Amino acid sequence: MTLTRTVRAIAYSANGQTNAEADAVTVTFVPRLIHLSQQGGGTVTVNPSQPSYALGQSVTLTATPALYYAFLRWSDGVTTSNRTITIGTNNFYTAIFTNTIPLETQVVPQWQWSFGGSLNDDCRIVKQTTDGGYILGGYSYSGITGNKTTSNFGDQDYWVVKIDGSGNKVWENSFGGGGGDLLFTLEQTSDGGYILGGTSVSSVSGNKTSASYGGLDYWVVKIDGNGNKVWENSFGGSGYEAVYSLQQTSDGGYILGGYSASGVSGNKTSASYGDDDYWVVKIDGSGNKMWENSFGGSGYEEVYSLQQTSDGGYILGAL
Repeated sequence: MTLTRTVRAIAYSANGQTNAEADAVTVTFVPRLIHLSQQGGGTVTVNPSQPSYALGQSVTLTATPALYYAFLRWSDGVTTSNRTITIGTNNFYTAIFTNTIPLETQVVPQWQWSFGGSLNDDCRIVKQTTDGGYILGGYSYSGITGNKTTSNFGDQDYWVVKIDGSGNKVWENSFGGGGGDLLFTLEQTSDGGYILGGTSVSSVSGNKTSASYGGLDYWVVKIDGNGNKVWENSFGGSGYEAVYSLQQTSDGGYILGGYSASGVSGNKTSASYGDDDYWVVKIDGSGNKMWENSFGGSGYEEVYSLQQTSDGGYILGAL
């Protein structure tokens, strides 16, 4: 809104009489507005705060960041948060604030699938395969129920499920005897198949063809790329053994690591030093034992991880 006023100057003498009078002058006042905004978290204030301003008037702008934000700059490039401006014909000012903490990463599932039967089925290990899919390993109590299509042979069986890169099942297979067979670890092998390791209490029964030597044994199963069994073997003494880690070695064989609570018995030839010992078994590419060794003290020692080293030896990591 434009305001127009007429102004006349009049001079008076000491007794209040008019001495002189100037010609009337018309004054037009054009109010100016300030347009303020912000990007990011923060506020902008102006002092003095009034509905409109006169051309040439000085005012102060203050940019105040919100929590977890910092003032960056004004839209005209000025980098001080508190500034004085002169009112002009166009008065547009934007305060820009930046976030001072990383934004939370939103994790969005690409896909998910469930596999199992009517009883308990436990996946213990997942590995990506060379074709971009995945191999799942664990153990299953279920028979042919749900979306499980392989039989149960006893209590728990080794259960291996191959899925593609979108989670669709390619194949599955179960391995076990009349007792409990628990799959703890697996690796894809250089021929495209897989080597499976865990523990077994089963004797020759179901589709298990290797003997039982005591309470629990190392049980190693080699399968091809379609899940068919190539060979299997058991290793152990009269007590308890379980494979927790395995790896294909540079000679085409395999190194097995876990624990043993057995002395010299069954097909175990290394002594026991206490309760559970590290037990390392080297086998060839057909599952035949090449050597073994035990390491431990009077308490409990269990191998959970092992790797072949560049000098042809092995490094063991465990409890």
